Amino acid sequence: MKRLPACWLLVLFGVFAVQTARAQDESKTEEPRGKSVDYLTDIKPLLRDKCFSCHSSRKQEGGLRLDAASLIRKGGESGPAYVTRSASKSLILKRVTADDDNRMPPAEDGSRLTAKEVAKLTAWITSGATAPNEAIPEDPSRHWSFLPPVKADVPSTSAGWIRSDIDRFLAAEHHRIGVTAVGETSRSMLLRRASLVLTGLPPTLEERRGFLDDKSPVAFEKAVDRLLKSPRYGERWARHFMDIWRYSDPSGYGKEFRDSRQHIWRWRDWIIQSLNSDKGYDRMIVEMLAADEVSPEDQSSLRATGFLARNWYKFSRNVWLDNIVEHSSKAFLGLTVNCARCHDHKYDPFEQVSYYRMRAIFETHDLRDDPLQPTPTGPANGMLVRAYDAHLDRKTFTFLQGKEDRPGEDPLHPGLPKMLGELSVEPVSLPVTVWYPALRRENRDAAVKAARSAIAAAETGLKNARTALAASRKKLSKFQEPSPGSDASPKKPTPVSSSDPGTPVLSDDFSKLNLDQWKVESGTWSVKNGRVLQSNGASVLHRLISKTKHPRNFRAKLRLRITGGETYHSVGLGFDVNGKAMNGVYLEESVPKVQFTRQGADGRWVYPAAGRGTTPLKIGKDYVLEVAVQDQLLNVLIDGELKVAYKLPARRAGQVAVWTFSATAELDQLDVTELPPGTRLEPASGGSTPPSKMLTKKGLQLALKVSEAAETLAVVHRRVTKSATASLEARIAVETVKFGLAEGNAETLATTAGRAIRQHAVDQLSEQVAQAQLKIEQARQKQETATKAARAKAAGELQAAETQFAGLQKKLATAIGQLNNGSSEYKPLGPKYPKTSSGRRLGFARWITGRKNPLAARVLVNHVWLRHFDAPLIERTFDFGLRSEKPRHAALLDWLAVQFMEDGWSLKKLHKQIVMSGIYRLSSSSSQVSAATRAADPDNHTLWRMNARRMEAEAVRDSVLSLGGSLDLVMGGPPIEHTLGQTVLRRSLYFRQDKERQMTFLSLFNGAKVNECYQRKATVAPQQALAMFNSQIAASQARKIAETHRTLNGSEFVKALFEHVLSREPAPKEQVECTRFLAEFKGSAEARRQLALVLLNHNDFVTIR
Repeated sequence: MKRLPACWLLVLFGVFAVQTARAQDESKTEEPRGKSVDYLTDIKPLLRDKCFSCHSSRKQEGGLRLDAASLIRKGGESGPAYVTRSASKSLILKRVTADDDNRMPPAEDGSRLTAKEVAKLTAWITSGATAPNEAIPEDPSRHWSFLPPVKADVPSTSAGWIRSDIDRFLAAEHHRIGVTAVGETSRSMLLRRASLVLTGLPPTLEERRGFLDDKSPVAFEKAVDRLLKSPRYGERWARHFMDIWRYSDPSGYGKEFRDSRQHIWRWRDWIIQSLNSDKGYDRMIVEMLAADEVSPEDQSSLRATGFLARNWYKFSRNVWLDNIVEHSSKAFLGLTVNCARCHDHKYDPFEQVSYYRMRAIFETHDLRDDPLQPTPTGPANGMLVRAYDAHLDRKTFTFLQGKEDRPGEDPLHPGLPKMLGELSVEPVSLPVTVWYPALRRENRDAAVKAARSAIAAAETGLKNARTALAASRKKLSKFQEPSPGSDASPKKPTPVSSSDPGTPVLSDDFSKLNLDQWKVESGTWSVKNGRVLQSNGASVLHRLISKTKHPRNFRAKLRLRITGGETYHSVGLGFDVNGKAMNGVYLEESVPKVQFTRQGADGRWVYPAAGRGTTPLKIGKDYVLEVAVQDQLLNVLIDGELKVAYKLPARRAGQVAVWTFSATAELDQLDVTELPPGTRLEPASGGSTPPSKMLTKKGLQLALKVSEAAETLAVVHRRVTKSATASLEARIAVETVKFGLAEGNAETLATTAGRAIRQHAVDQLSEQVAQAQLKIEQARQKQETATKAARAKAAGELQAAETQFAGLQKKLATAIGQLNNGSSEYKPLGPKYPKTSSGRRLGFARWITGRKNPLAARVLVNHVWLRHFDAPLIERTFDFGLRSEKPRHAALLDWLAVQFMEDGWSLKKLHKQIVMSGIYRLSSSSSQVSAATRAADPDNHTLWRMNARRMEAEAVRDSVLSLGGSLDLVMGGPPIEHTLGQTVLRRSLYFRQDKERQMTFLSLFNGAKVNECYQRKATVAPQQALAMFNSQIAASQARKIAETHRTLNGSEFVKALFEHVLSREPAPKEQVECTRFLAEFKGSAEARRQLALVLLNHNDFVTIR
């Protein structure tokens, strides 16, 4: 492929870099910097971080509070904390710089102040310790986030951009601080923004054109409704919630799982489906924490308890429960309760005991894997990991200093931090089909179906056994005794039944190297002591090739000795030699075996398993390798003992060869004769199973005994499957009556079930007896056919089988004697679990989602707002405690939270409310904003413009595939291996991700961190550009994007390409440079592909504006 000059690509990148730099400059504002130390920005945050845990409204060590300037001046029991303009007399400075036990903070409570922090505190005191008059913090329980949200009156502010009540709250703040909002973004950018935020994919060309052509006032609302109805919405926002809820596929080594659980992907699919169906967020929380208590029979809902399974840790239940307490608190409540695990919380009003009371909520639960039931749309498929209460009596204790080996004395009841309210817990009685799942109709039907399938399989097995028995009888009936005078019991069986030795073709006693008969192809051949030697032991093929061809049907005998070599020690006899092509048989001493091999004309070797036989081999010992070939049938014997019977592939006439590979060897005698007509060879064995070694009547009689024993075993096995089915059906009958699922006489049915169980036990023992009888017959056969060295072992196996048979006969007799004892005892259908659940998790979930809970709705609204505007209303998304001061937009947050609850916790309604606002439509450019606005709100806290931000890793990859028309929209299913990200074109959230594995492309960008990811952090690294420019996906999709517009000329192509990839038209300079670039290369397909690839690397592609 012709490569384009790098200078042109640099020109294009230069054009776009100017655009990118301009766009970035427009969004940057200068932050004013003061030289003096400021109390609010420098001192109070320092004190909050290092001192508030012991000196604030929550706790006052030594009577000292440092959470307000007036209280610092007042001091505590030791006097004022500082003396204005005198660092040396200020007690607070003495304490923070002390090196002894008087140092503050104490070593066990936190790190000491850094030199820079001490310098700030010193500068503040020496400069006069100026501070504004601030309200003295109230009781921690009166912290803003601990009070229920109130739906404040909507401000009556007016502005031209206002479209909703959300806008009025923000417009009022604009008016208060004196900022003016920028204008609306273009309609094209608005659609791209909404599409990427709601679905994670850019608009298609058709969607963009349709929207731009629709001039109605409801055009954008229709587009938003379409996006929210798209299945892609659930996938996009599922990835966000998978971040918050720490989704992770199981990690470990091999088949061992250490973190998370197998089948956890069903929880991921539940998240997607719940979002697409707009299941209430309150219901989602309830199902994730307690679906087994609120919907115990609904397997679709039970998938949600994957939230609990995600926190599972193989090596420590304490770590498992710690994870649940920490991350359910952070995710649903925005609280760092985990900070009270070892001691009272440093900042929030949570005592250590509060942490362990929350742990007690989860103490009783465990996990199990249930078989999935069939659905209306398909059969049962796999397993479901789900939560249940397994340990109802397990107690919870406070761990002193958080150490599990130091539990407290008194058990704790489940509960909440006192200031958050009371936990209401009611035990939950479970349906019988939940605590005894084998009684579910689906499970009963599946068990019966499996039992009947076993009967069908047994019938097939019996049919095959009878076929084999008939074949053994036929073979014995056709066997003819040897003629008088012949050896009726040859010591070593031979494949040749004819007494005719055959016409000689080639004979060489190797007393010399006869070059009239042989061609030396390679190797070091010589003669010594009347034998031909090959003395080069390198791992190279060394051959002597005969100068005459052998007959199609022939027999060859070669006496040889392996004397050494590098590795394999292989010596062989070749036939059908044509150049490199050759069939051959060789002995290999390193892994003792005899092997048929074939070398093709291209030099490649094949080693079929069916052409292999085992044989003991030693260096320095003579062996006779005998090969008999009849059409495509090959027999191989070592010292007259048959080792291989193999069907050859299609053959061509050729010469004989003797050869070595990685071996030195001595050759003593070779005889090649034509195979006489009517010669009978052993049929091919059809696999790696060794061919039969016996052609005697006794051998066939022993084989018949084996076949008869196998047929008997098959008969008994069929009986076992039938009695197993009868036992199962009898137990189902009595259990369904016993537990109220059917009517009948339980006592009579129990007696029937007991009799069926005992009959099945008798049949199982009968099967074991039949198996032992088969082992006996096989051992007798093996003993008869074994070599002399192996006969002792075979005799031992026969004795063991006979002993086992005798013992089983006694057990069978006992079982038969008990068959009619009238007992009604029987085994249950399956495991039974506790009949009740504690109700703790359900009580907790209902408290979280109750209208009086001040946190859950606020936390959710904050997460959604963050992902729409790239800036949360509360900066610490997982910590709404005392370290999070009342936010600037507290009234808006509370208004949205209450509205969200009033709307039935509908996420789709919340999304639409936000996206349809005027603030959402503002441009991200600040090029036209006034200096007054920049000065009043340099960091855009009041959203006078939209924040531009980079796409997440998954959105980048998925968008590239979508633009190229290659994105595979199949939904759900087990995780795809993370290594297949360049070839499997599914959405990124379906690929395996755990703490050890993540798709490389995603890891290069800001892919999720599975341990904790409440908020993604955008990253910019050189490797990202390399991934975008050099990856297989980017290259292939750039070609497809360019091909979409192949009928357009240069300038039209450039315009269409920008609209396709960036959802905007090119700027004039971009249009000129790109058109010139195409013209330079005559609009070649490669030039167009390169231009598409450049646009995929454009900052405007990876940025949501």
